[in-house]
Amino acid sequence: MTSTTTYESAVAAAFAASLPTAAPLTARPSQVSGDTGDAVIVQFVGEASAQLAVQLFDADTLVDGLAGAPLADRLRDALETSTSALGAGALGDAVIGDASPLFSDPTAQLFDLQDDVDRTIGRLAVIVTRTPAATSTSSRRLHRIAGVEMELTVEIGRTRMAVRDVLDLEPGRIVELDRSAGAPAGADHPHPRERRGLTLDDLLLGLRVVLSLAAVLGVLWYLQRRVARTQARRRDGEVITVLGRQGVGPKAQVVVVQTEDARYVLGVTEHGVSVVDKLPVKTVIPPAEPAHWSAATSEAASDAEEFDRILAATALTETTAASPAHPAPQRRVRHRNDPLRGSILSPETWRQTAEAIRRTR
Repeated sequence: MTSTTTYESAVAAAFAASLPTAAPLTARPSQVSGDTGDAVIVQFVGEASAQLAVQLFDADTLVDGLAGAPLADRLRDALETSTSALGAGALGDAVIGDASPLFSDPTAQLFDLQDDVDRTIGRLAVIVTRTPAATSTSSRRLHRIAGVEMELTVEIGRTRMAVRDVLDLEPGRIVELDRSAGAPAGADHPHPRERRGLTLDDLLLGLRVVLSLAAVLGVLWYLQRRVARTQARRRDGEVITVLGRQGVGPKAQVVVVQTEDARYVLGVTEHGVSVVDKLPVKTVIPPAEPAHWSAATSEAASDAEEFDRILAATALTETTAASPAHPAPQRRVRHRNDPLRGSILSPETWRQTAEAIRRTR
């Protein structure tokens, strides 16, 4: 007996898969040859011609609901499905006769039709009498899976209907679709793992993502509050107050700052900061309500005198350190009763500051 070929295997697999039995059948190569007895014999003529003979040991295994019909008619659909693996052609009429010549033919391929418990319920003989003259490699590969069943969904058209219209549907009612007559139908083969629509797992995953994001944002907000409070406490603990500053050059300034116990006159340049003078802080009790000009003038005059005294002391100290034997004549500073005296808008303040900076160099 020759080896099983591609055409015979495809025909046998398609026939076993299309038989209307309670349990699925499989076609396996048979080791028995030369069977005798009646069988359903049919001939197929087309691109590839073949002869088929089918023996069923028990016709009651068919569950097609046609127990009283002839066996040839009951196997007609399965035979047409199996011969479609041979390509285009015509299937002749099935007859019941002696199939001994077919089963004993050396070119015949025999297959046992077995159920899920490996019980043989029938036998199939396939003889391919003619094959296509030229068959491409891709076609041969497709013939190997010609008998494989797969789920196929054909979409004729779609429509949108209200629930009440769906409930009112009756047999024979025409439903208008969104596709015109004669338009090609769409085919869809859904993947087994394909999921359509939202599932409970998708909702749980989205909820976990939202909760994780909320937790991260909450931690960031808490850390920002802690840092802001720490910086606020540090700012509240600072006791240095800048009373005023005056530029005396492109890159030099004189800055007066006050701490809890003293006031400092600082010289600020691009190379660093140096202390020019230090004086103790005088406790000044401001008036309860400075509502008139005389109180504001007195406070401004007090600040101006303090600033003048700092600058004068600085100039005197620098002059004495530079030439103790020949003291330089000091310029007498005359103060006018001017409300601007002691502020940065007073010319006298500018002159005194410039003179103090020159002497410190």
